[in-house]
Amino acid sequence: MRSTFAGLNTMVSGIHMNRLSLETVGHNITNATTDGYSRQNVNRVASASQTVYTQYGAAQVGTGTTAMAISRARDIYADHQYWKENATSGYFQYGATNLNKIESIFNDSKNNGVQNALEKFYSAWVDCSTTASTSTSRQNVINQGQILSERLANANTQLKNQITGIYDDLSLNITEINSITDQLVDLNESIMRTEAAGGEANDLCDQRDLLVDKLSGLMEVNVYEDAKGMYTVVSNGTSLVNGISKLTLELSMGIPNAEYGITDFNIQIKETGGMFDAGSGELQGQLDAVETSKRYMDTISDMAAFMLTSINEQHRAGAGIDEDTTTGINFYGEDGYHYTWDSANGRLQKTKCDVTATYDDGSIYVNGVQTTPPTTPNNAHTLKSIKYQDSTNPADTTYLKGVQILDELKVNTKLTADETGQTYLATRALAYDDPLNSGNVINNLLRPNTTGTVVYNIAANGINGTGDGTSAVNVSTLINCELKNSSEAGNVAGTDRPIGTVSLYSFYNTEMTTMGATAEDYNNNVEFQKDVIDQIYNLRQATSGVNWDEELSNMIMFQQGYQACSRCLNAMDEMLDKLVNGTGMVGR
Repeated sequence: MRSTFAGLNTMVSGIHMNRLSLETVGHNITNATTDGYSRQNVNRVASASQTVYTQYGAAQVGTGTTAMAISRARDIYADHQYWKENATSGYFQYGATNLNKIESIFNDSKNNGVQNALEKFYSAWVDCSTTASTSTSRQNVINQGQILSERLANANTQLKNQITGIYDDLSLNITEINSITDQLVDLNESIMRTEAAGGEANDLCDQRDLLVDKLSGLMEVNVYEDAKGMYTVVSNGTSLVNGISKLTLELSMGIPNAEYGITDFNIQIKETGGMFDAGSGELQGQLDAVETSKRYMDTISDMAAFMLTSINEQHRAGAGIDEDTTTGINFYGEDGYHYTWDSANGRLQKTKCDVTATYDDGSIYVNGVQTTPPTTPNNAHTLKSIKYQDSTNPADTTYLKGVQILDELKVNTKLTADETGQTYLATRALAYDDPLNSGNVINNLLRPNTTGTVVYNIAANGINGTGDGTSAVNVSTLINCELKNSSEAGNVAGTDRPIGTVSLYSFYNTEMTTMGATAEDYNNNVEFQKDVIDQIYNLRQATSGVNWDEELSNMIMFQQGYQACSRCLNAMDEMLDKLVNGTGMVGR
């Protein structure tokens, strides 16, 4: 037989469940703005019924309600989509930021960048070609040459500093990643213990998912949940977190990189020493940003190499207006060296080279220093021949790359030594008897040195006057004309050069245009990913977000349910009071 007081227990269960539901509503409302919080709900079921016997047999009578679980609303599909797209978003965001910084380094809007210096260097040579005998015009060429080399060096330094900053960011991110994985391990253990005892670790699961959200912005992540409720977090094939164990990331020891003048780092796994590949996310964006910055350092070094080879070669072919008709000197770099481009290995070859000048009076100068005094002083001190002799000793050749090339890009100290230095600027043309084709005369042109040593005899009337600016024209041509459109300059430079067949000005502008297009592409991807992330976020919120209207409606419903159960309980209490206190009075 059913207990007389069974109805009280039924109402009490209703009171308890409505109160628990109200408390859960309150928990939802107070956490409506908490990052990562998922709306919770009390899953109620009818409690076990009791058997009573009726006229027609046994029947089941309900005993109230009980809570089966308190569950959190979560869209697992949306979570995995968010983690995937968030990694892509983090990658493009860092790449876009890095390219915007590089654009600011090469910004010419205030006329203090590389392009402005290049244009002024070109204009200085053009002006000098018409006023070659004017010291002011010649000095302006030297000054603008110095400014251009300084602008390139300054841009290179800023790129080096940017790479250093990227590695600093990388170190901070690795520290954050290790902190997140530590917390994930702790949460995995806590969740396992809670759920093993039959509980629901909803708030702990929310904290864990929020940590995975943060981690997904830093690297590619795939998450798997085991039967014990613990996460395994895999990044591009590497299990960073596996239940209650984890791997630790760290930066490798510094790797000196002489080509760029920096110290490089790799990401490695501390426990195994192996390299770690982030796959995507901000971490991979940082590693790729280093390579992007290096690419534009290569652009600068290629420009420097062009000036040390092609412009120097043309300058060596011309002559100054000093009394020695000095020729064969470098505009950039010091005398005594010949710079050529090794295209097969992508490097600058610097070889010791003796330039011997012989004069009609018998005097001989080697690299600008008199080695033989005049033997016939009555003869005019007129240039007679030039001999170029590159050293064949391998020890006299060095190979330069990257920042090493840029370090060479200094205006020849012979040109900047004093007020007479400008007289050595090779603006006028010389005409030679062709050493490789007897009987011909070549103007302002050095044949490629195929025999190791070539002597160039000055042709009759082969020295132009001090007002001649032919060589200056040819230098300016190198700066602003493609190889196929440059005559003298093209032959002097040959076809083997670091910037290809385009002009120096075109090479630089093409690189800047490419940079702008790449930056725009990154920015477009950032915007696209933002839209995708917003869409997935809204999808997640539709399931797990706290809706105030819904929660307030639930609050009213549970409040009224609580009151109804209480009133029913009071009614039963009055009935039992009558039964206990108002019956059984016969015989008193």
